[in-house]
Amino acid sequence: MRRFLIVVAAILFCAGHAFGKPTAAPLSLEQMARNKFPEPPLTAAEERVVRAAPDGTVADCWLGGGSDPAKADGTPEAPDEKWPDTRNVRAGLIRWLFVDREARKQVDPRGVQIRDARITGALDLSFSNARFPLFLLSCRLDQPLNLQWAKMPLLSLEGSWTGAIAADQLKLEGSLFLRDGFHAEGKVGLLGATIGGDLSAEGGTFKNSNGIALSADSAKIGGNLFMKQELDAEGRVQNAFTAEGEVRLPDATIGSNLEATGGTFKNLKPDKNPNSTGNALNTDRIKVSGSVLLGDGFSAEGEVLLRNATIGGDLVADDGTFKNLKSDKNPNPTGRALSADRAEVSGSVLLRDKFLADGEVRLLGATIGGNLEATGGTFKNQNGNALIADRIEVGGNVFLNDKFLAEGMVRLPDAEIKGQLAVVDAWLDELNLQSAHVAGPFLWQHIEIRAWWIGSHLLDLNGANVGALADEEASWPRKRGLILDGFVYDRIAEGPTDAKTRLRWLGLQDGYRPQPYEQLIAVLRQMGHEDQVAEVAIAKQKDLYAHGGLGWWGKVKSWVLYLAVDYGYHAWLAFVWMAALVIVGTLMFRSAHSVGVMVPSDKEAYDSDEKTEKALLPHYCPKFNALVYSLDVIFPFDLGQKSHWRLSEKQSGAAVYWIYEGYSLVQLIFGWALLLIAAAATTGLIK
Repeated sequence: MRRFLIVVAAILFCAGHAFGKPTAAPLSLEQMARNKFPEPPLTAAEERVVRAAPDGTVADCWLGGGSDPAKADGTPEAPDEKWPDTRNVRAGLIRWLFVDREARKQVDPRGVQIRDARITGALDLSFSNARFPLFLLSCRLDQPLNLQWAKMPLLSLEGSWTGAIAADQLKLEGSLFLRDGFHAEGKVGLLGATIGGDLSAEGGTFKNSNGIALSADSAKIGGNLFMKQELDAEGRVQNAFTAEGEVRLPDATIGSNLEATGGTFKNLKPDKNPNSTGNALNTDRIKVSGSVLLGDGFSAEGEVLLRNATIGGDLVADDGTFKNLKSDKNPNPTGRALSADRAEVSGSVLLRDKFLADGEVRLLGATIGGNLEATGGTFKNQNGNALIADRIEVGGNVFLNDKFLAEGMVRLPDAEIKGQLAVVDAWLDELNLQSAHVAGPFLWQHIEIRAWWIGSHLLDLNGANVGALADEEASWPRKRGLILDGFVYDRIAEGPTDAKTRLRWLGLQDGYRPQPYEQLIAVLRQMGHEDQVAEVAIAKQKDLYAHGGLGWWGKVKSWVLYLAVDYGYHAWLAFVWMAALVIVGTLMFRSAHSVGVMVPSDKEAYDSDEKTEKALLPHYCPKFNALVYSLDVIFPFDLGQKSHWRLSEKQSGAAVYWIYEGYSLVQLIFGWALLLIAAAATTGLIK
């Protein structure tokens, strides 16, 4: 017990002594830094960094030494080797501020802000988790920057020059700023990065001519993605966005807009650089809640990919330039300037106003909620497809007008267009609308053909269905340059409606096709032009006779119907022919009676002498009438002549008899045939 009390007393004494000892003052961040980095001692720039960090202010490291980071006109100047060592900030010092527990406690929530410093060594902040942002403004990073799996509120590298940046899986609560003259030599990697605000690279430069300049595959950006030119207060270009090498954004998600207006994207073709893919901008499967803006001076040398993209607003490429020319040196060139196959655009796709594509523009299977407008656009891919939009679905209108130019085929087969398709004041080689469906009118007016082109100007409407047709003869293609088989239109809203002109239109087809004639007949009849229908129908049968592949028997029947009743559209012609047949028969049978071949059918009168015939005629036997007899031969009912008079060889010899008998048989056959044809034509069976 005594020993226990002694131990307790000793413990209490020591504790009292410890608590009573005065506490030493905490070290400042600058003192901690000097202790951490004794050799070499802190540079003047580093001193400013550790003094500014606790206050959340900018550490300006220019110190009046070396090149001014801003030129006289206000544009940033590239850092060079003339910068004195006093502007150096060790990468290790910055890392220490982010990962050291005690150092981090003294950094203001406004973050580490450094301007005009040279960052020496490799800055590695990978897997760091900071509660404050990092600003490296107009700095020079000599070695690569590693930000993989790092977390921080915001990151700004505005105006800085860097090497490669590895920032895969980077997580920022706010924005990432790579703007205001930012310049990266090497790949900038942001695979799977999460950025709560904007990714702002306006006025930035990304160079990696050997491959990928910027890679943000599967990145999630809560705000906008800016890859556009930077303008000053007066609207002049201050810094142009430039990427040399592929810019990749496949499977990325953008909460607002993707803006690349005025940006320049270059990626050498594979035939020039074996390490390059030839894609200037790859945004396959991207999801953009707002619009995608690739216009106002946008320029791409290499393919721009938007395949399977989902865009909540518009896709705008007005005044944009897309080039991906084929090369003879490359055995497998793509020649695709813009590919947006199966893209879903809730708004409109605008390729207007000086839009230029050197290479194929692809919209296969795309879905567009608004309009597809290419007003004033230029599409060049000679001897190939200039614009290919098979199976496209457009909720509004399609405009290929106002100096629209396509050197190469424009393809819209199986397209579904809810509005109108206007090809007006356009210059193009071929338009393929096979099986397309246009709910509104199809306008084909003021079309110019490039006279120097040696191919055939082709308008393929095979199986197409449009609401109305508005065309003009001056814009029709040349002979064999028009395909109309299966083309259906409700009416002719503008253009010729007379049969003569429309038959010239049908004559531009190659070979005989019955459906275009039938469609024109139905439309003319529905529009009330019944007087034009017969001419078209007759022309159809003539075309069938000439080019329909009829056998000899088919041609005979066609020829007979044409001569007899104009293929059923002039039934009165059959009666004219019958009248002529009756007149000829009258003359023939009168002649037969005069030479004694035509005799009464009564046996007693037939056996009597010719001189006494008149006296021997029975009272029931009518006097011979050649006209009535001729009619009696044709008509199926008895007129009293053919039943009382007949031809006989006994009176004038067999030879004469067979002449008249043969003619009688011919008149009977032709007469009955004409009666049947006339009846069929009158009832509409022949048409």
